[in-house]
Amino acid sequence: MSNTELTDRFTGVRLHWLWRPGDAAYYHYETVFLSEELGNEYDQYAAHFQEEPLKFERVLDIEDTASVPVESVIHSDQPLETLAEFIDIPLDRVNAILKMAQLQNSDRAAAIIPSALHNAASTGNVSGVLVTASSPAVSSAHPLRKHFMTEKSLREDPALTDLSSSASDSKYSGPLFVYALDRYYNQNKQHRLLERKAPINVTWAENQQNRYTIGITTEMKKPSKSTTWSSQYNRVQGLRHVLLSGQATSRGSGQDDDVARSTGIGAAQWHCRAFSIPESMDTQHNVAGQAHRDPWDHNKIGNKSWKYDKSRDEVWGFWDSEGCSRSSIDTKLRSTFQSHDGRIFGINC
Repeated sequence: MSNTELTDRFTGVRLHWLWRPGDAAYYHYETVFLSEELGNEYDQYAAHFQEEPLKFERVLDIEDTASVPVESVIHSDQPLETLAEFIDIPLDRVNAILKMAQLQNSDRAAAIIPSALHNAASTGNVSGVLVTASSPAVSSAHPLRKHFMTEKSLREDPALTDLSSSASDSKYSGPLFVYALDRYYNQNKQHRLLERKAPINVTWAENQQNRYTIGITTEMKKPSKSTTWSSQYNRVQGLRHVLLSGQATSRGSGQDDDVARSTGIGAAQWHCRAFSIPESMDTQHNVAGQAHRDPWDHNKIGNKSWKYDKSRDEVWGFWDSEGCSRSSIDTKLRSTFQSHDGRIFGINC
């Protein structure tokens, strides 16, 4: 059973483990799903899933991660309570689940620590360990909720015939906008402010070669290509997020990677942010892109056009030269943003 199917069928606790090999620019990533219901049906109370590695910048964007001493994952025979000193997890529930698995207290930490992490730490090849526990869903009071509901209502609008809220539909059911995420502090409590910033205007269909964002951006950055893109040419920018949802969970997600190319005029650049789309949200499209033209000052002065459609065309121009095909997904959201005709280019290679 896949990671997504578990989340959709069973309730439980999910731990996200991330560890950095040496001074690498990425983190290995593994999730552990703990569930009484899973154990009752399959006699397996802890399911481990290897996820796509995350770039260093993406890891910094994940909230509520706790730093865990490397030595604590080497000694996996320690009581779970010792490990929980570093991890904010529902200890009573995790202990109850692992007790149902007939694990002694000294064996429970080993059940939730990824073996790949334990082995790498034991050989001294880990420079940092992070872990966080995910909540099952976004509550009705969550500040993200109104944005989720807006996008959901658009996908379900019968007038928007190219969109769907069904993950298995051949239509597009991925994210529609990117958001700016800012933080402010009030009485020592952290709050989140979201502002819709730009439209999703390109997406890539599922295929093995470019299954993940890293495959798409790596291809565009190859020096042998006729229109080589690179990492950001102009580094002055803010992070952006999309809203992802499945049958049982909803969450915000930062960009996985991006590519840029100079427009040939000063510090201006064509820029495309890339976001992974989970299969629980859309089985036909696995990556969403937000393409725009960054003015030399990132619009700090005046209100210059982001040229969403022209930027989308620039991204498509690269894949057109690679022999890929293109479809056009009409969101009919033409009046929402200037220089955007409401269409998402669906790229299939």
